[in-house]
Amino acid sequence: MDLTELRLPKGIYARVLGGRDVRGVYVARVVVWADRPYDRCPSCGQAVQMNSDCPVGLNLGEAGGQLQEHDKQHGCGEWLTVDWDEVTGTSKPDSDDEIVPGIGPADVVAAAEQLAEVTRGKRADGRARLEQRLRDDLAAALDRLAEPLAAGETDQDRADEARTGSEVEPGVYREGDLWLAWDYAPGTDDVVTVTADDLVAGRG
Repeated sequence: MDLTELRLPKGIYARVLGGRDVRGVYVARVVVWADRPYDRCPSCGQAVQMNSDCPVGLNLGEAGGQLQEHDKQHGCGEWLTVDWDEVTGTSKPDSDDEIVPGIGPADVVAAAEQLAEVTRGKRADGRARLEQRLRDDLAAALDRLAEPLAAGETDQDRADEARTGSEVEPGVYREGDLWLAWDYAPGTDDVVTVTADDLVAGRG
């Protein structure tokens, strides 16, 4: 059966890695992997590809053929993690239904769904961390705006200092009389926005 015929969760992929090891024995392993739950480097903030090619290869230089992760180190030194797992056989497929010996379509789908659940959890955690960061950034800006002006400093000077974003650039900015902070949720086009009212609600 061809893996392309399987209906896997969005952002989850599967591949058969196969070849002959040093003993001449053919080895085949099935792996699933997920899109990264972020589209910016967690360390330096630079934009990175959320989806990636298969993150592991089959090391046929060792007897049995071991799975080995490809180098995913970013230029800043951060390791850009891609979650993956090897599929193991539990469904006892019919021989004509096998992807590789002992592993059937149900095994691949089950592994893919489990990995998708892990990714959803990481994305939710990333969103919560983003919301907290936006609250902290906005609170710091509002505290700065509330401080007395220095000699020769104007309200506009102080506002320019507090502003780190705009309507099109994530960060802190003023929209009319309202100060807010916003950014894109990790790995999505969803916008997360925090206002002064959210800061008050968070203290409650």
